[in-house]
Amino acid sequence: MFPIRTFRCRRALGFGPAYSLLLGILLCGFVFFGATESTAQRRLPPRPIPYSELDKEEGIARLEEMRRMGVPGVYSFLFELRYMPRRGKEKRFRGQMWGARNESGPVFRYELWSPGKEDEQILRFLVQNGPEPSVWTFDTAAPGQGVREIPIEELLTPVGEMEFTPFDLQMPFVYWPNFSYEGLSRVRGRSSHGFFMKPPAEFAAAHPELKGVRMFLDAEFNAMTGAELVGEGDQVWLSFNIIEIKRVGDQWLVKTIDFLDRKDGDKTRLSVGAAALDLAPERFRFSADALAEPFTSVPREDFTFF
Repeated sequence: MFPIRTFRCRRALGFGPAYSLLLGILLCGFVFFGATESTAQRRLPPRPIPYSELDKEEGIARLEEMRRMGVPGVYSFLFELRYMPRRGKEKRFRGQMWGARNESGPVFRYELWSPGKEDEQILRFLVQNGPEPSVWTFDTAAPGQGVREIPIEELLTPVGEMEFTPFDLQMPFVYWPNFSYEGLSRVRGRSSHGFFMKPPAEFAAAHPELKGVRMFLDAEFNAMTGAELVGEGDQVWLSFNIIEIKRVGDQWLVKTIDFLDRKDGDKTRLSVGAAALDLAPERFRFSADALAEPFTSVPREDFTFF
């Protein structure tokens, strides 16, 4: 079937493996391609187009445009996550997500399942991104605990047996207001603008070990093409590459992403197996108080399988 997005988090921070920056980056389709056929290509081949450095005003405009990009309406993905350590057994996880936008920004619902256990759901999450982000969780194995909002002090703490962090799901750095522009570079053969996103004061006080997130925007399409989590001494713990994108109708979606743990060399591959777009918005309620209940199902015939 279809799993979840994964991302191996840095032991240097004491987090353990994390499987969800992948989820956030891929499943927050707005970060990459909310692009249509006229503005995207299947594998982003190199294009020798001259680009110039940005000034601060241009950088702000680029970031604002990227934040507005995304898959329109309500949509759902089925996905699989392969965690491939340099040593030890490979693990596979499956999951489903639903995405939309509300007055606060992008909002996502995730439901995750144990590897090899078809009917054993592990956790549910509601993730609100935007200038004022929040994450709520519901443990299906302990329903008596109810729905819980995760405080900022726990955003980098692994959750459940999958050991990902709420930060990875939420990707709040996309909306961090303070940044420095680092110029043009090449990311998988593409000219890309580099931005170093700096944590707000409250986040930095709670997590001084994370100095920032380096984010790359494609110079032509203005979609995110990569990101790096950075600690002391500009040490990069994690990087990722988009391997493949897929056209569904006139919409381009991320299909495959590889995440590399720079410390251990472990790799995680996220693969989207199906997408359902243009779902009826009135059928879906993206709210924390609805997290204790299974979400509205999407009929199999509404999905396009890759």
